[in-house]
Amino acid sequence: MTRASKVKAIALIWVSISLSAFYLVEIDWVRWLLLLICCSVTLYLLKLPGIEVED
Repeated sequence: MTRASKVKAIALIWVSISLSAFYLVEIDWVRWLLLLICCSVTLYLLKLPGIEVED
């Protein structure tokens, strides 16, 4: 996975889950669960080995 792909994926995950957690969900424990899932996925993506793309 390239660095640009990681950055795009992490940004999209944070935007979509944050919007869901703060505007669509009214139950507090579900909000915290969504944020925990978002943090976990972010850490997973950061630990994936990167691929260098040669031009």
